[in-house]
Amino acid sequence: MAAVEPDGAVTVRRATVALTGMPGAGKTDLAVALCEATGAAVGRLSHVIRRELQARGESDTPADYARVAASLRAAEGEGVLVRHALRALGSADSTQPVILDSLRTEDEYREVVNLGGRVLLVAVHADRESRFARMRSRSGPELQAEADLLRQDLENLRLGVGALMALADLMIPNAYASWQPLTRTVPEVLSFVSSVS
Repeated sequence: MAAVEPDGAVTVRRATVALTGMPGAGKTDLAVALCEATGAAVGRLSHVIRRELQARGESDTPADYARVAASLRAAEGEGVLVRHALRALGSADSTQPVILDSLRTEDEYREVVNLGGRVLLVAVHADRESRFARMRSRSGPELQAEADLLRQDLENLRLGVGALMALADLMIPNAYASWQPLTRTVPEVLSFVSSVS
């Protein structure tokens, strides 16, 4: 993975764990757990969109989120969220692994691969009922019915999340209440991150 330096220069990172999956699957929880277990920096693509929503003075609803993400991609290219997430890491040590949470498009994955370094694409999967329960507990009124999650799911599938999940090097089922036991059951991810630290 490459780090973008203040002068615009790009340095190659040793490794990237790129997370993908449907809304509410647990990608961010896994990113946090892996960060705590390894010390790897986490770049969140969703934070790029939320910062832009704030800058525009707009609300953070699923519809606004999707519209602003599309606007950024149209204005700055399909890999824009990856580039901005890496910039947000600032001066993070480019020789250390990084975790990118949450890739949605094949172009975002290509951006990660093209920047160099080793890449492990990890898909987190959970059933729709579990995802709905998680999303409903952390969302406002914009996610009150399963039809709301279905709309988000269809948008994510249109973007290419299903294709990324099919391309994943590792598929992690989220059947745990806590991510601590899950990280112990995923030695491939921890080994990948540790081997390049």
